[in-house]
Amino acid sequence: MPGQTNDWTCRCIPGYVEKGQTCTKLPGGIFNDNEMYSVIPSNASKGHTVLRTNFSKILDICTTNPEITMFGDADLFEAVVSSCRTLTIRTTSVLPGDTSVRKLMVKAKFETGINVIMDAIFLTVTIQRTEGNTVVLPDMTFSDHLVTSVAPGGKLSLSNSNFLRITSDGSVFTAKQLSVDGLTSNDTEVATFFTTDIQRHDGTSTTSTILTTVLLKTNVMKKLSEVVPNNAVVASFNRLHQSTLTFSATSNINSNIFAFDGSVLKVQNAVLLDYDNGQRSFTFVINVRITVDSDVMTVPVTVEIEVQPANDNSPYFVKDREQRTDKYEFTIFPTPLSSVVCGSVRAKDVDAGTQLTYLLDQPSAYFTIGQHDGIVKTQQSTSSIPFVNGTEKSGELYVTFGVLVRDEISIHTDTANVTVYLRKTPERNLGLQFNADISEDASLNAVVRSVFRTGYTNYEFASRTVSTEFFTINFDTGRVSVSRTLDREIQDTFKFSVTAIEEKSASCALVVLGDLNITVTDVNDNPPVFGRPSYNGEVEENATSNSLVKLDFPIKATDKDIGNFTYRITQRSTFFSISQSGVISTRQILDRETTSSYAVVVTADDGLFTSTTTVTVTVTDLNDNDPAFPSPTYRVDISEGKTAPKLITTSATDADTGSNGDLSYFLNGGGDNIVIGYNTSVISVINALDREEKSSYTLIVTVIDGGDPPRSSSTTVVVDVLDVNDNDPVFLDTSLVITIKEEVSCTNGIGQISATDRDSSDILRYNTSDTRFTVDPNSGEVRCKERLDFEVTQRYSLAVTVRDTGLSPRQTDATVIINLEDINDNSPNITHPETVSLQQKDFAISRPLMVVDVDDRDSGRNGEVTFSLTLTDLVTIDDNGIIKTVQKVNVPLPGTYTTTVVVTDRGVPPRSVSSTITIQVTVDTDIDLKFRIQQHKFTVLEEESSGTMVGDVSLNLDNPKGLQARYDIPDSSDLFAIDSTSGNITTRKALDREIDDEYVVFVRVRADGAETGDLTLVNVTLTDKNDHPPVFPRDKYRLVAREDLAIGYVIITVSVTDEDVGVNERNFFSLRNSSSSECWQDFHVDNMTGQLKVVKSLDYETYTACQYTLLAFDISPAPLTSSIEVYVTITDVNDNSPTFSASTYLLEVAENFRSETSVFGTVSDADSNENGRIQLSDGSPSTCPFRIKTGTKSLIMTLSGLMTLDYENETSYSCVIVATDMAKETPRSSSAYVTVSITDVNDNAPVFDQSSYEVNISRDLSTGSEVIKVMATDADSGFNKQIRYILAAGDEGYMQISPTSGRVTVSKPLYDYRRDTMEINVIAIDQLPGAAVRLSSSVTLVINIEDANVRPNFPESTVYKELREETEVTGVFYTVSANDWDGTANRKCSCTYRLENPSSVFEIHNETGEIRMKAGTSVDRERDGPSVSIGIIARDQGSPPKDSETLSLNITVLDINDQSPRFRYQTIPTFKIYQTHPSGSAIGDVIAEDMDGSEFNMILYSVTDLFYSETATFSDRNTSIFGQSTIVVDSTNGTLRTTRGLELLGQTSTFYIMLNVEAVDKGDTSMKDSTPAIVEVKYEDTNMHYPRFSQDLYRKEIRRSHSLDEVIVTVSATDADAAPKNAITYSIIAGNYRDVMTIDSTNGNINLAYLIDEKFDVSNLTLTVRATDRGDKPKHSTSIVIITLSGQYQVCFTADMRTEIVAEKDLFFAVMIGLVAALCIAIGLCFFLFYKYRTMNVPKVKTKEFDYDQLSRASQRQDHDYTVSPSSMETSETNGANRHYMSFRDGNAQFSPPADSTYHDISDVQPSVVSHINPGFDASGVDVQ
Repeated sequence: MPGQTNDWTCRCIPGYVEKGQTCTKLPGGIFNDNEMYSVIPSNASKGHTVLRTNFSKILDICTTNPEITMFGDADLFEAVVSSCRTLTIRTTSVLPGDTSVRKLMVKAKFETGINVIMDAIFLTVTIQRTEGNTVVLPDMTFSDHLVTSVAPGGKLSLSNSNFLRITSDGSVFTAKQLSVDGLTSNDTEVATFFTTDIQRHDGTSTTSTILTTVLLKTNVMKKLSEVVPNNAVVASFNRLHQSTLTFSATSNINSNIFAFDGSVLKVQNAVLLDYDNGQRSFTFVINVRITVDSDVMTVPVTVEIEVQPANDNSPYFVKDREQRTDKYEFTIFPTPLSSVVCGSVRAKDVDAGTQLTYLLDQPSAYFTIGQHDGIVKTQQSTSSIPFVNGTEKSGELYVTFGVLVRDEISIHTDTANVTVYLRKTPERNLGLQFNADISEDASLNAVVRSVFRTGYTNYEFASRTVSTEFFTINFDTGRVSVSRTLDREIQDTFKFSVTAIEEKSASCALVVLGDLNITVTDVNDNPPVFGRPSYNGEVEENATSNSLVKLDFPIKATDKDIGNFTYRITQRSTFFSISQSGVISTRQILDRETTSSYAVVVTADDGLFTSTTTVTVTVTDLNDNDPAFPSPTYRVDISEGKTAPKLITTSATDADTGSNGDLSYFLNGGGDNIVIGYNTSVISVINALDREEKSSYTLIVTVIDGGDPPRSSSTTVVVDVLDVNDNDPVFLDTSLVITIKEEVSCTNGIGQISATDRDSSDILRYNTSDTRFTVDPNSGEVRCKERLDFEVTQRYSLAVTVRDTGLSPRQTDATVIINLEDINDNSPNITHPETVSLQQKDFAISRPLMVVDVDDRDSGRNGEVTFSLTLTDLVTIDDNGIIKTVQKVNVPLPGTYTTTVVVTDRGVPPRSVSSTITIQVTVDTDIDLKFRIQQHKFTVLEEESSGTMVGDVSLNLDNPKGLQARYDIPDSSDLFAIDSTSGNITTRKALDREIDDEYVVFVRVRADGAETGDLTLVNVTLTDKNDHPPVFPRDKYRLVAREDLAIGYVIITVSVTDEDVGVNERNFFSLRNSSSSECWQDFHVDNMTGQLKVVKSLDYETYTACQYTLLAFDISPAPLTSSIEVYVTITDVNDNSPTFSASTYLLEVAENFRSETSVFGTVSDADSNENGRIQLSDGSPSTCPFRIKTGTKSLIMTLSGLMTLDYENETSYSCVIVATDMAKETPRSSSAYVTVSITDVNDNAPVFDQSSYEVNISRDLSTGSEVIKVMATDADSGFNKQIRYILAAGDEGYMQISPTSGRVTVSKPLYDYRRDTMEINVIAIDQLPGAAVRLSSSVTLVINIEDANVRPNFPESTVYKELREETEVTGVFYTVSANDWDGTANRKCSCTYRLENPSSVFEIHNETGEIRMKAGTSVDRERDGPSVSIGIIARDQGSPPKDSETLSLNITVLDINDQSPRFRYQTIPTFKIYQTHPSGSAIGDVIAEDMDGSEFNMILYSVTDLFYSETATFSDRNTSIFGQSTIVVDSTNGTLRTTRGLELLGQTSTFYIMLNVEAVDKGDTSMKDSTPAIVEVKYEDTNMHYPRFSQDLYRKEIRRSHSLDEVIVTVSATDADAAPKNAITYSIIAGNYRDVMTIDSTNGNINLAYLIDEKFDVSNLTLTVRATDRGDKPKHSTSIVIITLSGQYQVCFTADMRTEIVAEKDLFFAVMIGLVAALCIAIGLCFFLFYKYRTMNVPKVKTKEFDYDQLSRASQRQDHDYTVSPSSMETSETNGANRHYMSFRDGNAQFSPPADSTYHDISDVQPSVVSHINPGFDASGVDVQ
């Protein structure tokens, strides 16, 4: 067509898939293994990997993920497919805590194009309880399977690491595959165990834990011979009994044959094991129960026993009716032919599959017997056989010989005698018919009838058959009489041909008179016989009267006699009745709890004989009883802090049985701490209880039976939690600070400390070891033992202890701070001179006279004083107690004056004291020495040592006469001293400013020897020294903060006291972490104000308490610091809603669900206490039949009340779970959605579409023809609705039914079925074989057989014969004979025979059925095949005539060696092999073909010639390089192999070898053939792999001060090639700025090449590192190394060194400037001289003009800023065109070589050249390959 191409598109046929350019046959499956096992711990988290396997068989064709479906116990698991390669089975929820076994089928479906591949894995998952020290593993547990886990810590090791291994995190894995057979020497052992000592070393001690590991076969398959002896062991649990485990096993075995004592399963009645006549296989389950603590692990072990046949029976000869016999009689007629068939003998052997062999007991030259078919033939003509005469009367000739039959092993035989009679050949047949009836009870010799005819004598039966044994014929009279007891039930008709001698015939001609037909009439001589010795039936209890009993098989009896019989019940007839069709029904309502089963005896009575059978009727349970608890309430207690695997058992009973009596227990009120065993009713405490949280639990235990609908009841269990002394007493913070006034009475308490204890009934006792105080042990009242004086101690720290009185008392220590408050209890104390003298002139100015010193021990205002005095007109006193004169114009008269000083403190009430001072006023005199100032002020630092200089008063002394001055302190002072000559004032001791900050002293100066002098007032002020740290008012802060405090909220303002002043008393605050937590960063203290604030949002859920240190420090140059611990308790706020582990959940439950689901999720609330307690409720109770379990944070659902599920009505439900916290104010809630899918349970039996079936068929219906198709349906789904059909009884082997379609067909011809009606019980059963629960129903099929002109039939549908090829057989090859139904029996017919298809070799006689070979023909096995099949058809004489079904005569053609081997190659076979292949490598197969059969087709191969060529043309063929044995051929299979390594030839290119292979027939070496073959020997570079770095990118951060010796980073690469080609060399090829890095070429270590200083101006280096292998053609790969520089540069010079360098630099610049200046002067001078020279009058000389075009352009000059080593570049001094140029990229600049240069890019430069590039340039992108 226009526009179309002639391209063809090929597609693969079904069963093949396209792979590249070829079609590849699909694999037969998906997985390598179809049966797998896995063990997982019960505490495995959601998502735990159970199994990981590959889609091994489809990896190379898989493009889309296979579809995965799981069946069985798949509710806890999910399948995940990854990248079309891996299947992972993992858990979908939290697993049940108990040990259990889950079995599931994982079905995989893979589609590719039109092809579909399906496969499955049968997975057994053992959920292993992790607590306890015993684990159970399935047999054949693979290596690296998790066994259990222990707590991590210390160094863990195992005692027997051959089986298990342990990791540092405590996980125990299998070290290899473990099997029971591998650990025991007895193959009957089902289980074994071993113990492992798990040792934990913590450095100082070693602890051990014994782990017991049980290996258990969950599926035992055993083959037993049927001749096994009694007590033969099938399976044994003896190894488990040798352990310390509590073990038991129960089984549902067939106790008639096997016995199980709980330990050993053995054969107890071996005679019943009969493969041939009994049951051939047995399957039963042994439930193994292993008890560990309170945990019961029940593991079902399936035992499958297959009975193997044994040759334990002898063959025996039989007659036509399968009766044993020891003699055969055959009749033949005279013939010149040999190989005449005389007849056949037949034997039976009940052993299955036994091949019988027939032979003559003595060799004979006259007769042969077929080895396998028992056909007796003549070997010669009848005239040559030595027959002997019989009786004189009969004149018969006969010969007798013995035959033998034996089985395969020739140990069982039987013998029989064969008599062959030679009869005359009849001349004609008169065709008369003789009919007679005879009763089956006729006596011997009873006359049947006479066949006498006038003119005839010598009456005889024409042939001797089995039938002729029952009758005799009188030789003379022709009277036929009974010679053997008749039995109509065995044979009811006989037919004979009768011969006689015609008397008038001169030759005594033998004439066939005709046929004698004898019918045997019936006599009632047989009792009715039931089809089964016993039956089983069931009826539901409480069913109404006349309810039908459902039977396993219909009750049916047969009677061989003709006539009817009746059924009646002869035992239990008051309860049941039976109809004449065999249907049993009830007469009254039955109660199973009264009688659970009835033995009903049914009798069949034919009027004379009776027989009985027993029908065991089981009353099936109706759920009509509630389960009941023994007690309505239970009470139990448990100590807090403990768990209890078995706290109490609350078992209930139920009078019902079966599933109605299966009880399931549920618990409400236990939360996450108390659970109940679903089946065991054992209540367990799984988490330690805390009485302080909850002191008792009221549990509601509900038991539900398994009925439909279920029934339930409840009981109450109260669990009291007993107190344990597990809480320390806690002091109340408010009681740890006591503030009282001093001088308080010690007879009363000064304070009280208080503590609390969460434990119940704990009495607290207080105590202190301080001798100054007492603490009342009961009340905590604190009393002082001595007077408390503030002036002595202002603050006490009292160590106290509180201890409870519980068992193992607990105590808490604390410090009580007792602060004293000052009271005004001390009066001021005055010290001063009593008398003072002064002159009148001292009143001219205000002159200090003295200082009144006051000391008041009180503090604060109580210690502050005021001064007052009398005589105020002469003297005054200031606030410092300094008394001065009052400046007066009128000075007072000389004399003595008295004044009173009063000192009063500021306390309340004030206290005062007074003193009198005498003032002596004298007349004026002259003073030679006089102070120029009346008051000196000095300062001195406190706490300085004695002798510290205070000041020098001599500096202000007026001494006009230069007198020797003497200084003193009139009032002696213990604080200060003055040098009498120099006037230097010093301290006598260290002064404390905090005691007194200012001192006043008077200093007097006098002339040497003078009595009077001058006074000056010296004020000494102490300056503060930072000698006191800040002081917190308490020893610690305990604060409480709500988690919702706003940022910036001030929790507390802290303050300190500091006795220092000025900057020394100014304090700052800061925080410091005192624990590993970072919570302290959520707080901040203002360093000035001391406000402790919240600076980040607090979260109770992150931490509930925070501890940090608060620091206070002054700001002096040498600050002092104090610290205090701050404990902040965060209180919870309901700021979190409950959170589900998922927003939606998907659950699957079976429709017969009665229990609670496993944990499918969790709910949590980050809040605490009531805010974090969660109450679960149902959000959709009206539409969802499930209820969420309350009191727990695990999501578990149960059925509401007594509701039931029905998959057939509803397949899924949508439910809402609401979680609400229990906050007192504004509770929060959230919801989750659960979709519950209901899975089908097989709870509906199949239902037939008709109550019964009836059909009419013809007796000649052929085998395989359809009779009827029955149909049943099942309301279940999936596998549960898959129906299989079975014919249970009544068909007697004549019918068969398709198990899937219900199509009933004929399985064997009906001609031998002697009745006209066939009644069959058809059963429809659901589920697949092997399922645990299969339901069935039955229906009756009545088949009426019609006999109108039944077609002929052959006794066998197929006959087998043997014939050797190229052999011509003369005479009869085989004779066929057909039968025909005459209305009562299947008799030999008068038929004509023909071949179904014409044959070139065989022909058949149309009347006799004799098959012969055509003259001159034979069969050829190679032409006609190994077998030839001939179809024969018989046609009867009916009207119209009918043809039989085709009889197939299958002839096996025996082979002769008449074919030579032949090679069938169209072209010379060519093979390829690499030179590197080792000696013995297979090259390929050269195959010849021999058309003979296996007996003669053996071929021997050999190599007859071999030569070498470098080309495929073989024009250079060479026979000298190789020996003939370089390549040999396997003589039996034609495989070519090398005998040497071909690379030894040193070839580096491909070469060729041609050889000649000859094939010879092993049986006849003259038959042979040969073929040439070419072997292409290819050269292979063995360096196949590139180096591979361990990382594509390396990162490392170093400091700029990094040392040269320290390795920065190590790069590593590996090469998969073999040594030495896998050796790696490393180099840096790019990014090495300034060559700062070096790399060790052998180990990949990267170091600094030199120290980094401030001149190195980059912070990141990106290095490209190359790894190169050592192959002949090296391969390399690269990796990137990024190195980041941080920190300060290496300090190369000290400050002094820098100073020296700067000085040297300055000197250098000075010298350089001088040199430059000198140079400039020199240049100027040169210019000047040159100018002078030019301007001189010198004759001009004409010069040659310069051609500026000869100069190079600037653009053509190469001014590169790099150097190239002469060794790395070739240069030419004469030819610039040969220079090598390189292009470099630096920033935005582009430096390129001229266009005519040899290289135009760096990529053209050889590596040796690039390596010399200046490191100042970055490598371009082309450097990195």
